[in-house]
Amino acid sequence: MFKMPRSIRNNNPGNLRTAKWILDNFKISIDDDGFVIFENPLDGLTALLRLLDSNVYKDLTIEEVINKYAPPFENDTNNYVNYICNPNRSTIRKDFILKNLSALQILELLKNIIIFEGGSPNLTYEPIKPYGD
Repeated sequence: MFKMPRSIRNNNPGNLRTAKWILDNFKISIDDDGFVIFENPLDGLTALLRLLDSNVYKDLTIEEVINKYAPPFENDTNNYVNYICNPNRSTIRKDFILKNLSALQILELLKNIIIFEGGSPNLTYEPIKPYGD
C-alpha cells in the first residue's frame, strides 16, 4: 500500500520539527516522530519561508543553510546540498548567501526543498500569508 510522504501528510512541505516560534504563530499538532502537522499546506509553506527568512539563516551560505536545516547526523546533507544546487534545476550555488538571493531564487530554493523533502514538483500553494496575519 502506498503511503503519502510525511511532508504531504503533515501539510509540512519542509518537514519542520516543533519550535516555540511555530507554536506561537500556528495552530498545529505533532506527529509521533516530532514533526509538525500544520492545519493546511499554506501554513506549512509560510513557516518554511519564515524560518529561512529568520536571523538564524539569512546570513549563511546555501551550504551552511542546508547543514543547519538538515544536519548530517540525521540527513545526507551533501546529497541535499547537491540537489538544491544542481545546475540542471537551479541557478543557486552552495556559496551564495541566502539574504542575497533574488525572489525567483528563493522560489527555486523553496521548490527544491519541498521536492527533496518528499513533496511534488507540481504541488501548488495559495500566495504566502504576510507576516502578522
